[in-house]
Amino acid sequence: MSSRSINNDKIKFKSLNSKNVMPHKRGNDYEPYFRIGKTLEKLLSEESKKIRPGDKLIDICERIENRIIDQGLFPAFPVNISINEIAAHYTAPPDDLTEIPENSLVKLDVGIRDKGYIVDAARTLVFNDGLKKLADAALSCLDAAKRVMKPGINLQVVGQTIYDEAKRLGFKTIANLSGHKIGRYKLHAGVGVPNVPVPVDYKLKVGDIFAVEPFLTFSEAPGMAKPSKEAYIFSFRKKIRSLNKIQEKIILLAENRFKKLPFAERWLIKPLGRRVKEELTFLAKKGALISYPVLIEAKGGIVSQEEDTFLITEDGALPLTRA
Repeated sequence: MSSRSINNDKIKFKSLNSKNVMPHKRGNDYEPYFRIGKTLEKLLSEESKKIRPGDKLIDICERIENRIIDQGLFPAFPVNISINEIAAHYTAPPDDLTEIPENSLVKLDVGIRDKGYIVDAARTLVFNDGLKKLADAALSCLDAAKRVMKPGINLQVVGQTIYDEAKRLGFKTIANLSGHKIGRYKLHAGVGVPNVPVPVDYKLKVGDIFAVEPFLTFSEAPGMAKPSKEAYIFSFRKKIRSLNKIQEKIILLAENRFKKLPFAERWLIKPLGRRVKEELTFLAKKGALISYPVLIEAKGGIVSQEEDTFLITEDGALPLTRA
């Protein structure tokens, strides 16, 4: 699930399972990542084959989330299904009637957590042969990024590599969407992985966990994502005073059950009722919650995305969901 630059005009970033390629730490420190990564790889492979035009987004989201829960794990964030010009942060709202369209490009972005360990990955599904090159280019950019990622490399080099590969293939990266460092119970751990050549004050270290996610569009598009008016995903930011009972319950769930990670509006309907949308909007305006607006390419350009979570080892970057 992507990070978004706050200022679209000035883009700034602060900053497989193989027993033979491990950092100099106890091997079992990373075992949860390998285990979750293998689970997520299998899930994405199977679901990518199941999803077809005409399927309802809410059915896909809930099926995948329930598959994760049935294995004793938890979604690290609501399943994202972003279609065509929608770049990121679309999860089905309650009673969503949206279906996968014919001749579309669909980004399936899924995260799994277990005891705070998180793996995040995305695949682009192609239902229009004319868009296959755009989808393939995102994967090529991810592979190019993997090849340069190793200890001591500045993340600016990764951004430059993704940008150059996209340009070589005739496409453009989405400049204000990025990958992100991952920590325990932290989906976005304070360091972004750019998809463009911008300064980044961070060099990769052995043991780092990073989600890298090139977002691409056609070269004539602006290559920027803009927020829509709708937001169906939220996360905990801080406690505030003077809350009604429903608001108090939302904050408790956001902090304790969801562990301050992103959650979906529809996850709250059963425990709290239909009024929850109004309360979520209020809490976001008051600064108690972070809202994640649906992000759309600025001029409606079709967007592709590929993502994997990488463990940085002495020998390079180890992908966790692509054996």
